[in-house]
Amino acid sequence: MSNALFVIAGKEFSDSFRNRTILAIFAIFFAIMIIGMISGISQYQDIINSYNEHLAIIGSQGEEFMGGFMDYRPSTMIIFSSVGSLLVTMGSLLGITVGFDLITREREAKTLRILLSHPVFRDEVINGKAIGAGGALAAVFAATIGISVALLLIAGIVPSGDEWSSIMIFAISAFLMIIAYFAIALCMSALSETSGAALIYTLIIFIILSSLLPVLIQHGVADAIAGEQPKMPQIFYSDTVSVYGEGEVGAKSIRLDDDDFQRYQEEIQAWWSRRQAIIDTASLFSPTMNFEKISTTLMLKSTFGSGESISAMYSSVTTFGSDDGIIAHIIALLALPAIFFGIAYMRFMRMDLR
Repeated sequence: MSNALFVIAGKEFSDSFRNRTILAIFAIFFAIMIIGMISGISQYQDIINSYNEHLAIIGSQGEEFMGGFMDYRPSTMIIFSSVGSLLVTMGSLLGITVGFDLITREREAKTLRILLSHPVFRDEVINGKAIGAGGALAAVFAATIGISVALLLIAGIVPSGDEWSSIMIFAISAFLMIIAYFAIALCMSALSETSGAALIYTLIIFIILSSLLPVLIQHGVADAIAGEQPKMPQIFYSDTVSVYGEGEVGAKSIRLDDDDFQRYQEEIQAWWSRRQAIIDTASLFSPTMNFEKISTTLMLKSTFGSGESISAMYSSVTTFGSDDGIIAHIIALLALPAIFFGIAYMRFMRMDLR
């Protein structure tokens, strides 16, 4: 293979930092993320201070009286989870901005035909463009994460070993989400005739995957597929109840048939499991939902650990186990950009440039 791939990649990388629109999005993304981190650090310090004050008040009887969630020290993942919603919006727009005119820009300027008249293969052009623009995204994102970690250390917050692992997985999944929307934008750029059309199609897909799909699945489709929710068993009443010192007075006491209630608990648990399985399966098709599932699971795992005492908490996040759920969603985040880039690749290889 010639060095054309590296030349094209290098040119696309440098062009990304010369494009004013892309630079503006880079700057906005960088600023919002840093501001979000500073706000998250402030909130985390308030939570830690409250936690320490609570420990001091409880003293030696802490284990007996604390109970609940305050048994667990707040995790630094609180800080990163607080900027997760910003990543969903700004990160997605960042990927879309870099990719939506990657092919159409060259077609509209009539430079793509000139480029292909040189001794260069089509696959080197599409691969070089994707690598160069993706490298620019990686550079900006790495700089943002690096400064975010530096802010943590400057604030005197040093994550534990497990928290470092969670932060790394969080960063990787966030970057894969950005790359997924970049690949969607690149695909639309290869399929469209103009940059305007490519941008509109990409934004429509973004809205569907990030907003409409979660709403439709969680508030309609999941219930319809899972079936009718089991009904509470019939409640039985007694006409009178004995009151101490008063004899029997007109009143009603409530009781449930033990067998029926046990059956109801099993049915409702099975129904919720089916419903959650449908939501989890649908989420694999959305970069946004994949990232949010990973972020939520990491937050729970980093805060409460992975013991059996919180297994129910994980099951409410995903039907998979905590680790299996993360792996499944990361695989989905890897598969989605591969699929859309594959479509863009095949379209570009067969594109008529006459």
